[in-house]
Amino acid sequence: MISLDHPLGGYCEEEINEFASWLGGSCATDVTKPLDGVLTIPLANGDNMNLHMSKKVHREFASKLFALYRNIRKAMERHEDLSQTLRRPAELIMGSFDGIKHDTDGFDKQGMRLLLATLNRIFDSL
Repeated sequence: MISLDHPLGGYCEEEINEFASWLGGSCATDVTKPLDGVLTIPLANGDNMNLHMSKKVHREFASKLFALYRNIRKAMERHEDLSQTLRRPAELIMGSFDGIKHDTDGFDKQGMRLLLATLNRIFDSL
């Protein structure tokens, strides 16, 4: 069993850029505060979602997405390692996502769209 629920200890600017690029987006960094930039991800409906890393709600949501992304990559690496062995064990990938909080400014609806885009990319990768 491979769990996707391992918390993210921390992240760096390179990981943010890699995640944004993986989803077809970009990250505009603040030179004075590198981890307080704006992460822009295109959504299926043609809109862009802007995650302002200086805002607590946006940063927490992005952190949960980064953790999911990092954990799925680790699961894929583990799968590759296991596929090289003579005995191929059954694999089960499990996880939960609790990064969407209800709010009044519509962030939760856009967050759901971004989560869906992320999950679609994950399933395509698998």
